[in-house]
Amino acid sequence: MSLMTCPSCGKQISPNAAACPGCGEPVKHQPRSLALGILFNSLAAIWFIGSITGIAILYVKDKIHDSGNIVLWLGVIFITFLLAMAGRFFSKPAK
Repeated sequence: MSLMTCPSCGKQISPNAAACPGCGEPVKHQPRSLALGILFNSLAAIWFIGSITGIAILYVKDKIHDSGNIVLWLGVIFITFLLAMAGRFFSKPAK
């Protein structure tokens, strides 16, 4: 765990501390941007819906009936999962 510097006295303190043990200055925690969380969750939803629509169109047009179909589905699910996890990461407040 990395330490942070107290803005008042300059001592190294834990980022989990509520106040500096040296001078008593309250530690201000920087919240992560909620907008980034919303952005990544929106990207995940758009990616997933667009990918499912694209795969359905290709499937109907008989373009993807081979063994590559499973790789395509797994890729869509994996990228959707990554975008959703990034959204969860950014929407949580920093500790």
